[in-house]
Amino acid sequence: MSGRLTVGGSFTVNTVARDDRAIVRKFTKPVEVDTDAMTLNGFPFHDGVTGAPILDQAPAYVECE
Repeated sequence: MSGRLTVGGSFTVNTVARDDRAIVRKFTKPVEVDTDAMTLNGFPFHDGVTGAPILDQAPAYVECE
């Protein structure tokens, strides 16, 4: 199991629109987090119930613990 998952205890699976290639390309590289701006690789997010990030533009997501 990933060390980050072990430490964090939760994660989110965010879906993206099929034609949204920009976001797919951005997440093929390491994630840059800006907690002040609340962005992941430049895309806005908010914290879910578990505290895991949810992309604002995700049409659907699943929070996992």
